[in-house]
Amino acid sequence: RSVERMATENGATCVDKTHFVFAGGQIKSFLSLVSYLGTGENRPKYLGVKIPPSNLKPDAGDEARAFAGSLADRVGADLA
Repeated sequence: RSVERMATENGATCVDKTHFVFAGGQIKSFLSLVSYLGTGENRPKYLGVKIPPSNLKPDAGDEARAFAGSLADRVGADLA
């Protein structure tokens, strides 16, 4: 919603939207990112706290492909 609001305020038009989520919530996802950036690998714990993998949820690839396909279809229809 924030991105859509900012885009609209700056003259853009929202044609579609989706929401990608990291596993583990904000704190654990942040710890996971810090751990990954420090070591270059996914670890099961950081400072003794169990953390999720430092990437998107498993179904994110399918969701991204569907979103991109939907946008491509709209652009194709607008150009025709």
